Amino acid sequence: VVIEVDLYVLPMQGPDVVLGIQWLQNLGKVTHDYAHQTMEFTLLDTTYSLKGDDSLRMKKISLYQMQAMLEHDNVYEIHYLSIETEVEEMSPETAFLRSAELEHLLLRFDSLFQVPTTLPPHRSIDHRIHLLPKTKPVNVRPYRYLHYQKGEMEKLVNEILSQCIIRFSQSPFSSPVLLVNKKDRSFCFCVDYRALNAVMVKDKFPIPKADEMFDEHRGAIIFTKLDLRAGY
Repeated sequence: VVIEVDLYVLPMQGPDVVLGIQWLQNLGKVTHDYAHQTMEFTLLDTTYSLKGDDSLRMKKISLYQMQAMLEHDNVYEIHYLSIETEVEEMSPETAFLRSAELEHLLLRFDSLFQVPTTLPPHRSIDHRIHLLPKTKPVNVRPYRYLHYQKGEMEKLVNEILSQCIIRFSQSPFSSPVLLVNKKDRSFCFCVDYRALNAVMVKDKFPIPKADEMFDEHRGAIIFTKLDLRAGY
């Protein structure tokens, strides 16, 4: 088939002819399959299929290949794309004010960052454990621990004893202890209260709905986390 097209003569290197949208408009309805690099169209009741040349696919090249192409004028265009996060530039005055405000806030609540040495003060509602009727004392045997875990456990027990988080006690109740690895390779001291929880009278409280929580906290930029210092 012979298709006549009007061409513009341009100084360029590489392909002899570049066929664009004007040529495609003369073909009418065209079907492209980019995965197999095929193009089909019907002209004068005859269907034609063109197949792309696989050797012309774009390939990655090395820096030395790029330098050689530049030396022989075989490069038409080079595009460099990057995604950069726009960082808000802060004037020295604003930075000073913000740092001063932050320092004032930290000093105001300095006691919250100190390691506790006493229990929290008594409040209107103190925690109490209520057991189901006729419940016998819950006593679970300790787990087996590795040698190095025993030493670490004694160390952690002494720490929380000194902080008055726990105290010496004689009781028929007993729950085992677990050491959980944290990201900084230290240990998190956890008590397995599952057996005790099974016989507790649980206070009922409706679980907050996710959509309501999102609505209430919309626009918030500061959130609190339970026991952040301990890495929970």
